[in-house]
Amino acid sequence: MRKRRFTEAQIIGMIKEQEAGLPTSELCRKHGLSPATFYKLKAKYGGMDLSDAKQLTQFEEENAKLKRLVADVMLDRASVAPLVQAQWRGSCRRISWESPDDADATAGRGAAGDEGASDLSTPGLRPDRCRSEDGAA
Repeated sequence: MRKRRFTEAQIIGMIKEQEAGLPTSELCRKHGLSPATFYKLKAKYGGMDLSDAKQLTQFEEENAKLKRLVADVMLDRASVAPLVQAQWRGSCRRISWESPDDADATAGRGAAGDEGASDLSTPGLRPDRCRSEDGAA
């Protein structure tokens, strides 16, 4: 059976006809829809005027578009996350920060023993201990 789509103006008009006193069965027969469909439309659009109904439709379309965008971003993230984890897993080793009191650990390298660590965005990693993708240091 063919799905029929009524405009907001037609739906609001049908609801106003029914509120004016036209029996629901006659109204449904006149417009060619079932009473269940009419009551569903009345529940959704009842008490609205035409501008409210148009705004509701616009919000529903915008909401559907945003839901699709969020789903696409989540799908992209879910597909990229295992690749990023596999790339970084084991490629860099953590170093421990040496105490400034330890003279052997800080000899010739500065007070905190953090030579080269400031070059990376992740604290506690040394660039000389990280492998690149091709395996070179």
